[in-house]
Amino acid sequence: MKRFVSIILSLFIVLSIIPTFAVSANAGTEDESCGKKVNFILDKDTGNMVIYSSNSGSMTDFNGADTVPVWYNNRSIIKSVAIFGSVKNIGSYAFEGCNNLEVLYMPTNVLTIGENAFAGCDSLSSVVYSNSQEQLDAVTVGAGNEAFTSAAKTFYACSAGKDILWSYNDGKLDITGFGDMYDLEEYEPGWKTLASSVTTVNVSNGITNIADYAFSEMSSLVTAYIPNTVTALGVYSFDSTALTDIYIPASVQVISPSAFNALTDAFTVHYGGNEEMWNAINIDSSNTDILSVANMLYCQGVTGDNVQWKLADIEGLENGKELVITGTGDMYNYDDYTKAPWSALASSIIYINIKNGVTSIGAHSFDKLSSMISLVIPASVETIDNTAFGSMPALKEYQVSEDNTHYANDFALIDVTTNTFIAYPQAREAEEYKLPDGVTTINSRAFAGNKNIKSITIPLSVNIIGDDAFADCDSLSCINYNGCNTLFDKIDVGNNGDMFSAITVNYADHDYNAGVVTKKATCTSTGVKTYTCKVCNVTKTESIPKLAHAYKTYTTRATTSKNGSVVTKCTVCGAVKSKSTIYYPKTVTLSATSYTYDGKVKKPSVKVVGSNGKTISSSNYTISYASGRKNVGKYAVKVTFKGKYSGTKTLYFTIKPKATSISSLAAKSKGFTVKWYRRSTQTTGYQVQYSTSSKFTSPKTYTISGTSTISKSFSKLTAKKRYYVRVRTYKTVNGTRYYSSWSKARYVTTKS
Repeated sequence: MKRFVSIILSLFIVLSIIPTFAVSANAGTEDESCGKKVNFILDKDTGNMVIYSSNSGSMTDFNGADTVPVWYNNRSIIKSVAIFGSVKNIGSYAFEGCNNLEVLYMPTNVLTIGENAFAGCDSLSSVVYSNSQEQLDAVTVGAGNEAFTSAAKTFYACSAGKDILWSYNDGKLDITGFGDMYDLEEYEPGWKTLASSVTTVNVSNGITNIADYAFSEMSSLVTAYIPNTVTALGVYSFDSTALTDIYIPASVQVISPSAFNALTDAFTVHYGGNEEMWNAINIDSSNTDILSVANMLYCQGVTGDNVQWKLADIEGLENGKELVITGTGDMYNYDDYTKAPWSALASSIIYINIKNGVTSIGAHSFDKLSSMISLVIPASVETIDNTAFGSMPALKEYQVSEDNTHYANDFALIDVTTNTFIAYPQAREAEEYKLPDGVTTINSRAFAGNKNIKSITIPLSVNIIGDDAFADCDSLSCINYNGCNTLFDKIDVGNNGDMFSAITVNYADHDYNAGVVTKKATCTSTGVKTYTCKVCNVTKTESIPKLAHAYKTYTTRATTSKNGSVVTKCTVCGAVKSKSTIYYPKTVTLSATSYTYDGKVKKPSVKVVGSNGKTISSSNYTISYASGRKNVGKYAVKVTFKGKYSGTKTLYFTIKPKATSISSLAAKSKGFTVKWYRRSTQTTGYQVQYSTSSKFTSPKTYTISGTSTISKSFSKLTAKKRYYVRVRTYKTVNGTRYYSSWSKARYVTTKS
C-alpha cells in the first residue's frame, strides 16, 4: 500500500517518466493493456488501480455490451483509480458498474470522458484534479456521467516533500504531512502556477520547515498560518507577497535571509510567544520588513487548520492571561505538553475560553497549566482527547455549554455520548461528590490530585474504573457504592485495588425481589422459594412446607365392552383414596323379539345386565323405538347409555303376519287337495309344505303369490302313501319376506 501511495504522490508531479509500480508478494494484481499505448495495474487486495501512458496514449472506448474492459469481472473491488502520465481520455463505459469506486485522481492531460464512463459508480465522492476549475470545465464529459459531475472536486494535489502533499481549492493552499519540505530552489512546486490565485496558505501541524522560495512572488497571498512544529523559515520564503497577516509560532528559531521582503505596508505579525522570546529568534538583517513591522501581536498563533489562539489580558490581574481559542474545526494534537504553542507561557494562563465553532480539543492541549482555574467548553466541541487535561492543580470548574450534546458538566467533565466521567477539578474544595447515574466509565486519573475530596459516591451503572483514577487524593477515606458488594466485585477497577483495600467502601444492602418458587412443595416433600437481589442478582432461599393431600375424583365411564372406574386420588402426589368399578353392560335383551300381527303397536321392554351379573338401572340409559311397530316387519330398539356409561346398543324385534289353518284335506289318486282359510290383511301370499315325515324331514314347499288362492292340488305322488301337510302366510316388506307360524299339520293317504 505504501508503494501505491508513492505512485499517487508522484502522479501529479510534471514528469515524463512512468514510475515503477510494485505490490507485495501476496497481492493479487492485473497488469495489462486497456488502450493504445495505455496500460493499467490493479491491486486486487486493496482495490487500487493505476492507468498510465508514457506516449500520449488513448484508452479504448468500450460499448458496455460486446466490448468490456479486462477488469470488468473485478469491477466491484475497485476503490480508487489514479490516471497519470500522458493519458488523453477516459474510455466510454470504462468504469461502468464500479459501485465501490470512491476516488478518482485525474491529470490535466485528460481532455475527454466517454459516455457512461462512470455509470453506476454510486460511491464516487471525490475527484482530485491536477489543475484549476476552469481547466476541468473545459474537459468534454459524455452523457451518463452524473456520478463524475456530482462528486466533490479537489484541485492541485501534489507532492511537496517526502511525506508532504499540497492541495489547492478556491484560493486556499493547504500543505499537509510530516517533516521537511523539498528544497524548492531546485524543485519548482506546482503551486507556483497559481501565484496570482492563492490568497491563504495553511501549513499543517507536523511540518518542520518552510522551504526556501516556498511562497515567494505569490502576489495575492494575504494570510499565512505556520504550525508550532516549524523551526525555520527559509530564504525568500515569503518574499514579494501581499501578506497582511502571518501567524508565527514560538517554535520558530530562525528566519532566513529575505524571508520577508517587499511586503505590503499593512502587515501584522501574530507571534505565539512574548516579546522576549521574539527577540531571541535568529532573524537575518535582510528581513527589514519584519524587523520594522509596526503591528506586532504577541501570544497568538494557530492550533488547528482553521483554529487560532491568543492570550488576552485579564483586567485586575497584572500577570494573569486568558487563553482564547477561536475558529472552526479541530484543534491540533500534540505529542506532549511542551509542544503546545502556549506551553512557554503556561504559568500565566488563568482562564481558557474556547469559542463556538471549535469541534475538538487535541491531545496534551492543556496539560501542565498550573495556574488555570476555569475552562469554558462551547456547544460545538464534539471530541476531547483523553490526554487533553493533565495536571491542572488550580482548576476549580469545567464550564460546558448547556447546548453541547456530547459533554456535560457537574463542575466535573462528563462525556454523555459514552457515559464516561472524564475529569474532576483538582482544586475543587467540596469534600463530597456523587457521580451522576448513568456513568459507566471513570477515566484514568479522573480524580487524581484533588486534595480536598473525602467521600465519593459511585452509581450502579459504573463498570470500569481507569488506572490511577484516585491517585494523590490524600483526603479520600470513603467510597460509597449504590449497590451491594457482589456487584462491586464485578467492576474492572484497574490498578485501584490497593487503594480500595486501604479505605472504607460502603455497600448498599441487598434489595431482594418478591421471590420465585424454584421447587414446588408436594404432599411428600418440602419446596424451595428463591429470592434474587434486584441490584446484583445474588440469591437466597427459604423452605416451603409440605402440602396436605388434595383429593379429586376421576370417573372413567364404562363402555359397551370395557369396565369403567371411579377413582379418588391426590392431585399432588397421586395417592389413591378409593376406587370402584363400573361394570360394563355385558348383555342387553328385549322382553320379546317376535310378535304376530294383531293391528296393535308393539313395545318390548329392555333389560341390561352388567359384567358382574347384576341388572343395571334404567336410569343409566335411554331407549328409543323405531316408528310404526304395528305392521309386519323388523323394528329397531336403540339403547343409549349415559352417566357413568357410554356407547349404544341396537336390538331388533319382528312382527309376523297372522297365521292361517287348513280348512280341508282330501285324498286323490296319487295326490291330494288342500284348502285353507284366507288371510288378506298384512299378507302377501301363502306357503304350502308337505312331507312323508311328521317331522317334515326333506319337505316340499310351494309358494303361492296373492291372497285370493286358498287351495292347492298335488299329483304324481306315491300311491297309498301318507303325507303330512301344513300351511303358513307371508308378507313381503322392502324385499324381505316375513312368515307366520306354520298351521297345525294334518295328514292324508293318497289313493291308488
